Amino acid sequence: MGKLLAIATLAFCACQPMYGGKPTKMKDPTAVRHPPVPPEPPKAARPTTDECNYKVVAITKPPKGDRPRSDEAIRRGDTAVGSYEKATDSKAKGQLLIDSIQQYGNALDKDPYSAEATMKLARAYDLAARKGCALRLLGRIAKLADNPAYEKKANLVLDDLDANKSWFEDYRREAMAAAGR
Repeated sequence: MGKLLAIATLAFCACQPMYGGKPTKMKDPTAVRHPPVPPEPPKAARPTTDECNYKVVAITKPPKGDRPRSDEAIRRGDTAVGSYEKATDSKAKGQLLIDSIQQYGNALDKDPYSAEATMKLARAYDLAARKGCALRLLGRIAKLADNPAYEKKANLVLDDLDANKSWFEDYRREAMAAAGR
């Protein structure tokens, strides 16, 4: 009988509300209005300089070029450009950019008709926002492509220019026209 009384008491307690009253009605949360995110300003073209005092030499007979030293200067220029892209200090970036331009210029002094060195020098001038010099060097590559002795390498470099849309992006149409494409 004691067990029956315990079961009845338990059943009676289990049927009652847990805390003895009706639950409170839940309210919907209020919507939080966040301020609108302003759109990013349009990318403005960086200022460039059309002035260039770089002298482009006319193509004549093939000079005696020092290709190993030219290639070494190109590697040093590539190293300077790579360091330029990683640098955060503006003074250091400027010096690295100047070093890369000097190294590519040295490469052209050693091998005056190197299409690779000419393109890399044009790209370095583009990084320095020297549009006039970059366009003049691209014109030089177009002249190299017209010469049968340098045509193959110059066309390979110009094909790279076609393939890389990010090169000379601020004045791409002018760059392609200067390169004869």
